[in-house]
Amino acid sequence: MKRISLALPAISFMLAAVTYAQQGKDDAWVTLFDGKTLDGWTTLDKKPVTKGWVVEDGLLHRTDTGGDIYTEKEYANFIVEFEWRSVANTNSGVKYRMKLYGKEYLGPEYQILDDGEPPKTKNPKMRTASIYELFAPNDKRKLNPPGQWNTGRIVANGTRIEHWINGEKAVDANTASADWAKAVAASKFNKYPEYGRNPSGRIMLQNHGTEVWFRNIRIKLLP
Repeated sequence: MKRISLALPAISFMLAAVTYAQQGKDDAWVTLFDGKTLDGWTTLDKKPVTKGWVVEDGLLHRTDTGGDIYTEKEYANFIVEFEWRSVANTNSGVKYRMKLYGKEYLGPEYQILDDGEPPKTKNPKMRTASIYELFAPNDKRKLNPPGQWNTGRIVANGTRIEHWINGEKAVDANTASADWAKAVAASKFNKYPEYGRNPSGRIMLQNHGTEVWFRNIRIKLLP
């Protein structure tokens, strides 16, 4: 009996350590949209968002013209997760590591589109979860139709970039690779050979003239 009683504190300590470790893991996520306000999001020139986007029923809704919105902060290595819901003919996206190239503020884009079935766009590099204009999503991609929620994930870790959709990895690219350089050269970004290679920048939600909803936007910083 004494051995059992002496072991119990050790067991309790181990369980507490596991719980603490798990809590620390969960706490690493930081919410980018609180479901109530547009706190943390600004216009390109870091002014408050006053039109084009509203918060309703816990959702971030692009309703009208007013421009793209950006995180106040810049991020380098991270995992960002988000859910979105589209309507017919939606065209939007999530851009990241934004940088000024000449007079254009650009960054790799997680494309959000009403692809349709069969796909409305013949270019697979412009379909949902692609790295827009550069890399098409693979055949594992599972896209829910307009009106249903989809889950997106972007992993940007050093020169490695991944796009995920609904639990499946759709794109895996390396900005330092010859394939990346070749893809940029063949795209509309070809006048900027270093496109997408900057190590950090703001995150952007795109206002492309159609309705889209976002929720559960969060980020985890990587070393």
